[in-house]
Amino acid sequence: MSVIGRLCIANQQRASGEDYRPQDASALQAFRDYRQYLVVPVSAQDARA
Repeated sequence: MSVIGRLCIANQQRASGEDYRPQDASALQAFRDYRQYLVVPVSAQDARA
């Protein structure tokens, strides 16, 4: 999805018994006007401990 100006990786719940990946574009649409305030995502490998 690119509603907020970048590709999004859906959340993935673990140990839930199912592979649940919500794709709720309407939820992302609410943040469209606030793109400049969103945090830049980094991978777990690049994040500081």
